[in-house]
Amino acid sequence: MGPHFRMQDRYAQLIAVLLVLSCYSAAMPFLNLAGFVCCILQYWTDKLLFLREYVTPRRYSKELTFKAVNLIEFGIVLHLVFGLGMLSNPLTLNYNPPYRF
Repeated sequence: MGPHFRMQDRYAQLIAVLLVLSCYSAAMPFLNLAGFVCCILQYWTDKLLFLREYVTPRRYSKELTFKAVNLIEFGIVLHLVFGLGMLSNPLTLNYNPPYRF
């Protein structure tokens, strides 16, 4: 017997990681690898905690999953808007500082 697993909290954490990743990955491609590692670690952590720590979770409806998928799909629009903003700025890929001390 252990604590109850709060599915809504894990969904919130996953959605936050994916939305931040989609916003900034156009200018920082390394974030794709970091997000992949984060998702893999979260999967294995949850799996081990399900097996060893948490009590059997109650059944959730499909509504929570559908809401999460809708928010993740919104990340595609964010990726497009932020990517266009970052890559159209001439200072994004400029390695020379605009001013010197």
